[in-house]
Amino acid sequence: MNVKFTTRYLGVALFISLFSSISFAATCPSSTSKVGSVSSCIVDGSASNIQLNFISGFDSSENIAPSGGNNGTTIGEQRRLAFIKAAELLANQIVSSQTIVVDASFSGLPCDASSAVLGSAGSMGSIAYEASDTLPAGALVDTFYPIALFNALENDDAAPELADIQAEFNSNLGGNFCLRGGDWYYGFDDNSGNLTGFLTVLLHEITHGLGFTSLVNPSTGAKSEAFNSDGSITEIDDIFSNFLYIKSEDKTWAQLGTSAQNNAKRKSSITSLNDLFWNGSNANNMAIGKLTAGFSDTDNSSSFTSGDRIQMYTPSTLEEGSSVSHFDTSATPNELMEPNLALNSCDPGLALGVLQDIGWSVINASKPNFYLNINCNTVEDGQTYTNNFNGDFIKIVPVSNSASYTFNLTYEGNNANDLVDEFSNGLFIDTQSTGAFAGVYVLTISNGVDPDITITINRPLRVLWSSEALLNNESYSLVIEGGTAGSIYDLTQNQTNALNFLNSQNQTITSVSASNQPSLYNPALVNISSNTVNSPLTVTTTVKSQSNTYPDVSSDVVIYPAVNHTFNITDSSGKAINGVSAELATSTLVEAVSIERNYLSDTSGNFAINLPNTNDNFSVTLTKSTYSPQTIIVNSALTTHNITLTLSDAQTSVPKFGSGGGGSLPVWMLGLFGLCVLRRIRP
Repeated sequence: MNVKFTTRYLGVALFISLFSSISFAATCPSSTSKVGSVSSCIVDGSASNIQLNFISGFDSSENIAPSGGNNGTTIGEQRRLAFIKAAELLANQIVSSQTIVVDASFSGLPCDASSAVLGSAGSMGSIAYEASDTLPAGALVDTFYPIALFNALENDDAAPELADIQAEFNSNLGGNFCLRGGDWYYGFDDNSGNLTGFLTVLLHEITHGLGFTSLVNPSTGAKSEAFNSDGSITEIDDIFSNFLYIKSEDKTWAQLGTSAQNNAKRKSSITSLNDLFWNGSNANNMAIGKLTAGFSDTDNSSSFTSGDRIQMYTPSTLEEGSSVSHFDTSATPNELMEPNLALNSCDPGLALGVLQDIGWSVINASKPNFYLNINCNTVEDGQTYTNNFNGDFIKIVPVSNSASYTFNLTYEGNNANDLVDEFSNGLFIDTQSTGAFAGVYVLTISNGVDPDITITINRPLRVLWSSEALLNNESYSLVIEGGTAGSIYDLTQNQTNALNFLNSQNQTITSVSASNQPSLYNPALVNISSNTVNSPLTVTTTVKSQSNTYPDVSSDVVIYPAVNHTFNITDSSGKAINGVSAELATSTLVEAVSIERNYLSDTSGNFAINLPNTNDNFSVTLTKSTYSPQTIIVNSALTTHNITLTLSDAQTSVPKFGSGGGGSLPVWMLGLFGLCVLRRIRP
């Protein structure tokens, strides 16, 4: 096959501002499970396979609470699971016989305190057919296709040495100088608050890599250069740009040739504000009845009708990586493929129609006109949804062509509508302020047009550890909340005897009963200690209701081996110093295992700290009045610490006073010196 080829990588950035509305790998585990530290895996979808290569930025072991259906317990794991979730959503809709390979990494993308580039992605190269080639049905000659789409059309991997898509994301997000306070949110719902929904950004960027990108030079309007099989260079179309339509010219970019005059027309449309539109039938048909702004309204109906076109993003000042390759920010309702993060969504929206227009075969997931969405999972009439309790509410999004709906919620057969908060982006089922909240909820939603949807929600108990991680030889506790008083829970663990479950008398137990304390959600208290471990060990504890009233709840906790560090503090003469304050510096691990941070030496100058027996370094600062402070680095290589504190300069320097005759001042005059001073106060 003779093909034109370019390895030009065009990263298309997604920007957010505080002022804007964002193979040989093993099979990936489900996004609802755990993934650990795998470096590469393949999502096996119903329409295609997507291989995820986690290049950099996925190794963070910093603890993080599960949220929004993402059950990872470290930042690295939650990032992987979010990638897997995004790949699952796309692999069930985008059709390809060839594995789509995505290289993913984190780096310090541009940002400041009020704005940030969230991510940048694109195809690793583009390929075009020459006239002498045999073209698949529907393919165009002398037109660039992104590698992943070319492979799908060709039913072969034309560039096996390359990944299909490269995507990178901002590693500095949320810092003081990078969109301060707007850190990544890795949950699968859109309950991100002031944080930035990572899953939405993933879907946005991977969609660019699938071909939602123009290759035309935005500074000149020139088409992309192709390297022909004979070594020559020509300018040719790219499949995305073929569907860009200049309204004032009544022509697509493809219909304009490669002359300087036509390049100027394309260039002018790139900064025209409102003269460039999408000309593909699939996307525009999807927009009918949906968009109320952000399109060419040919019949002045204020809603999208047949013959209208979706408007593309063409601000008056060129924005490299954003102009043209996005829908316009005026799109209403907001769309995933706008240049600024305008919503949190797991629905590609009109972008799915664009991908169809450029040549992808797409499976529109079979959904009724009216359905519910929970954590990016479609929940239809009659289904049962078991919530993984990661917060104080459950969010449910009714999806329908009808803007209005009514609801009715019952809990254990009793009306519970007072627990429902209704907002424009869905229903939130709160937790009762007292008593039991776990059990069976039944929600019925009606839009007055389609058949009602009734779903069952099994809401589990809430399991709270007194610490995110455990240190053996220390005491902790486990609290189980949300059941009715007197409920009995069995306790099991996946590691034999790693944990000891104890009652208030320190007797070993295998079950515990819920108390009758409604104001505290009827807690069942379990004291915890652990047996000695030689290396960090993850233990899964499962809480099971003996009456099977509530879903089983499994919760992971890491046990760290402990080592006792002893400290002896003396002065330069070897005398013990009593009352020396010792402060253990905070760190992720110190916070995770809830180590006491402040200590005081006794009359013998001694104190001790239990620290994790790992390769980590810990910092301890010693202070006492009249002594110079001292900070020491502590690790498991040395556990006995003999430290000498020295007197501060103020104590070792003795002031000398003299008269004109050279004699020292009498004691009574020294006292006067303490009274007769002239002070200068800084204005």
